[in-house]
Amino acid sequence: GMTIRNARELCPDGVYLKTRINHYKEVARRLRLIMDSFTERVEERAMGEYYLDLTATAEGADGAAMGEIARRLKSLIMEKQGLTASVGVAHCKIVARLASEAHRPNGLTVITADQAPGFLAPLTIDQVAEFGAPICEGLRQMGIERLEQIPDTPQTVFQRVFGAFGARIHEFARGIDPRPVGSEREIKSLSVEKTFDTPTQDATLLRQTLTHHAEALAVRLAAKGRQARAVMLKFRTADYRSQTRSVTSDSYFQSADIIDRLALDLMEKAENTTAIRTIGLSVTQFRQEDQAAQLTLFDKDAFPE
Repeated sequence: GMTIRNARELCPDGVYLKTRINHYKEVARRLRLIMDSFTERVEERAMGEYYLDLTATAEGADGAAMGEIARRLKSLIMEKQGLTASVGVAHCKIVARLASEAHRPNGLTVITADQAPGFLAPLTIDQVAEFGAPICEGLRQMGIERLEQIPDTPQTVFQRVFGAFGARIHEFARGIDPRPVGSEREIKSLSVEKTFDTPTQDATLLRQTLTHHAEALAVRLAAKGRQARAVMLKFRTADYRSQTRSVTSDSYFQSADIIDRLALDLMEKAENTTAIRTIGLSVTQFRQEDQAAQLTLFDKDAFPE
């Protein structure tokens, strides 16, 4: 891929459409809330793409029951966001993802563990995003174009050619994928950013944006039952230079007031004199489950009335 900046330099007379990245991010945020209402175990693969682990939600459910849950999910997405969704239901991540791509843009495909080998067999190696271009090229050199060809070759052959990933290639082709859906405990930070239509030096606008970011992060921290210790400010100037500043607090926090105060302090210390194109804020260093909570007087939400 090429950045728009490079494209403009190479083709200044080209027609460039303005992106709506902030709108896309807002829609993705709302979609994530819908996913979270179905299960605590949600992994965001990309903007608007998610893995959901429904094991605890529908323990013992058969394919038909899981399909009904998927239909409820699709219906809720249409009701709340007016969007179609393509959903794949399966016993593991790779089969579920490939199933979700089977009938886009508004499909629902349920693949049981018994059905997985037959479903995967006719697919081409290019359809498995987990392989990537180098792996696909190596497989072609072995004369392999479709997944059905892989199980016929001993796993040790793939391990000799591709190293440790060779075993994973063999497993994927047979519908075996031990990767768990990423849990919230694995998340290292939460972040939010905004790209302005026109780079700005308006101090009031920048402060208001940071305050909005702080409020959004506080809501997400509360929703996940998390407290953080560090705040990081990142901004990109009109000339596409990026700067980052961070601060670590002596105690854990969750409130928007503290995040906002720390962010504004970082902004003042940055002493930037160039118009800002993008400004982002993140919180990190989450309190571990086995650590005692260290609340500050500013965390009023920690003291229910």
